[in-house]
Amino acid sequence: MTHPNVRAANVMPRYNLETAPVRFGLLDEYSATYGEINFTVPIQRGSTHVDAYQAVFNYRKGESSVELYIKGSSDASFVELTKDSLEARLNNDSVDIRVVLGRSSPEAHRPTFSHLFFRSAIMAEEKMPILGDVPRKTESIVLQDYGLQGGIQSIPLWIPHQRIYPRTDDLFYDLENDTLWSVVEAQDLRPLQFAMAWDMQLSFVHDYQAEHRLLR
Repeated sequence: MTHPNVRAANVMPRYNLETAPVRFGLLDEYSATYGEINFTVPIQRGSTHVDAYQAVFNYRKGESSVELYIKGSSDASFVELTKDSLEARLNNDSVDIRVVLGRSSPEAHRPTFSHLFFRSAIMAEEKMPILGDVPRKTESIVLQDYGLQGGIQSIPLWIPHQRIYPRTDDLFYDLENDTLWSVVEAQDLRPLQFAMAWDMQLSFVHDYQAEHRLLR
């Protein structure tokens, strides 16, 4: 209730219910029949789909109701919140959520709202491959602590500006050569503010590195 992104009207926490998290309910002392909870939820950059969604609330059919709505930055008004409507707005940096609580009369059942939970993922469930432009690789002999070792150290990679935002802790798997690469540097190319491509420098992940366990 004290979070700066939560605004409420005719609604207060129902501490007497002794639930965790604390549920929101209509103001009883003012005989409220309508109330709103508005909050802003940040969206992870590059999210492509919602793989978990749950809204927890309580109402009595015919006496009270709980309705959820969503609004993106380009929307003129709120629309009904569903998993599909949420997924269609993952390209926003954040979305506005509105929870409407209502009841037919001051004596009717008081609806409550507990929480909204959803989880967005960057890659689709079918593990969409990412096409990129990679120059010819060259191998070299490198002096290591335990002798000479041949290997590829780093390569540049260019990929179109898809709905991904590579970071220096991301890994790329080469399907053709069965190799793993870590992002060392990523530069966003935006000529005239038009998102065009990513220029990256990748470092080869050797079999003795901890990240290499991901191939097993």
